[in-house]
Amino acid sequence: MTEVLRRGIPGMKSVKDMPVKQDMPPPGGFPAIRFGRRIANTGPSGAFVFGVGALVIGFGFYKVGQTNLETRALKAEVKAARQTLLPLLQAEEDRR
Repeated sequence: MTEVLRRGIPGMKSVKDMPVKQDMPPPGGFPAIRFGRRIANTGPSGAFVFGVGALVIGFGFYKVGQTNLETRALKAEVKAARQTLLPLLQAEEDRR
């Protein structure tokens, strides 16, 4: 079976001349394979995850609203300061 196929030297003429050897299971068969769906029931439930997500999003909206209120108050303060200084600046401009 391990002879080299060369011209003029006797040996295998074709691969089809090779003897067929087929793998077979061991006597008595293979041992049983343990299988089954073992899904671990650990971790939070879907409703809990959804609730926590809703709380986080709600808190985020709350913080955005608070920041908007602060920004609005700061802008109103700047606007009031400009309106307070406007007559003084106008009087200086009129004196020139």
